[in-house]
Amino acid sequence: RQSERGEIYRENARRLQSAGKAYPCYCTQEELEASKQRALAEGRTPVYEGTCRDLSLQQIEAREAEGRRPALRFRVPQGEVTFQDLLHGFVRLPPGVLGDFIIVRSDGSAGFNFSVVVDDATMGITHVIRGEDHLTNTARHVLLFDALGYPAPVYLHHSLLMGPDGAKMSKRHGATAVRDYRDMGYLPQTITNYLALLSWSPPEGREVLELEELVRLFDIGDLSASPAVFDRQRLDWLNGKHLRAMSKYGLMARRCLPL
Repeated sequence: RQSERGEIYRENARRLQSAGKAYPCYCTQEELEASKQRALAEGRTPVYEGTCRDLSLQQIEAREAEGRRPALRFRVPQGEVTFQDLLHGFVRLPPGVLGDFIIVRSDGSAGFNFSVVVDDATMGITHVIRGEDHLTNTARHVLLFDALGYPAPVYLHHSLLMGPDGAKMSKRHGATAVRDYRDMGYLPQTITNYLALLSWSPPEGREVLELEELVRLFDIGDLSASPAVFDRQRLDWLNGKHLRAMSKYGLMARRCLPL
């Protein structure tokens, strides 16, 4: 648990600061919000403007005297950021997209982007599979892995699950927890089968597949980069197929199982 790993984060943060790859930031929330609003009014993407990037010792002392508690920001290198993704291929972010980001908050707690990198590195994580809405975060992560001298894991960012209206899947599209579908009578093998078919098609083109077949046929490298649409009617059809394939004893046993 991250609450028990504070010293690990602090040690890695000290390494970055000692190497000049991180610096204290004394900007207040009000100042940061004002900067954000200026950028939006001017049609610019809001990123940290680097106000505290090159403070002199006297400027730091003045801010300390005001009682400001600094956060610690990562000094993002100039130039574009690139990394390889198993699904999207070579990903490139142009200069200026990220901005120097906070790795340690003013209360001393590690920020999300910093803690997950340290966790992945110290726990030996080799592959990270997550939604494509994390692509920008991954750019931050590969920079941190490089700055800390850790090998970066292999990344794959899959497409997001959309509702029938084309918007990101949410509770307004209906139940979203797997347990909710189980409680409504959908079979576990139906849910597994259906989820596997999102952004993927089996080589033979068949849709009704048992778990053993899915294990044999599924290849994450064959995923489509296009968003997948959650289709309740298709799920109902698939559930009917699996129900009809069950023996009467299997159906009876299911009816007797406690929720």
